[in-house]
Amino acid sequence: MSRDGEKPDMGTPPALRATVAAALGRLAHEEATALPLLAPAACRSLIAASADLAFRRAKPVVGEGARAVRQDFEICLAIPEGHRLWHLASAFEQLVAAALAGMAAPPLADFRVNDIVM
Repeated sequence: MSRDGEKPDMGTPPALRATVAAALGRLAHEEATALPLLAPAACRSLIAASADLAFRRAKPVVGEGARAVRQDFEICLAIPEGHRLWHLASAFEQLVAAALAGMAAPPLADFRVNDIVM
């Protein structure tokens, strides 16, 4: 459970499993894929649950010369164990695993979320 007692709601597994399988199937022909999984209210809830994380300013410039990238944001690299974001990651891993298990030629052998950056 998360610290506020809720698990992320990713909707009904059969519909999501089919949606994720379709997105994963596109990886055979594309380098990346994206799909909306969370409703706006769930996103707002996760953002609110992340308000107490320890954010810091990102380095203002990364790289040098023509490859320099200017950054203007705050970042949190240490999401505590048990935070709702880790529950979301776990639910997403399970969803992807279920989708991969139902595919004749899965594009991934295994999928794990090993880091979360906010």
